[in-house]
Amino acid sequence: MGTCHSSTINKLVIDIWEWCITHNIWINASHIPSIHNSAADSESRQTRKENEWSLNYTVFQKAIDEAHVQPDVDLFASRLNYKCKRYVSYQPDPGSYAVNAK
Repeated sequence: MGTCHSSTINKLVIDIWEWCITHNIWINASHIPSIHNSAADSESRQTRKENEWSLNYTVFQKAIDEAHVQPDVDLFASRLNYKCKRYVSYQPDPGSYAVNAK
């Protein structure tokens, strides 16, 4: 039903489809116009300045090198400021593999 340019996302989609087929589940995605989905549309367009700060990447890298650690989850991050591949965001974060928390 379409594809994207990310092999990671394509693999995830195939895994989901195979699981659904195994469990006799049918899923689909559909577009809901903003006028009928104003709450979600409004949230997705807000910027939360109180959440959008981070360490300079060079400073971050130096700190973890000196501490001899390799973090695997970035807490309190977003798709705009994360430092680790996996991160926890304040709100659901579209287009990412975030572990979303409130």
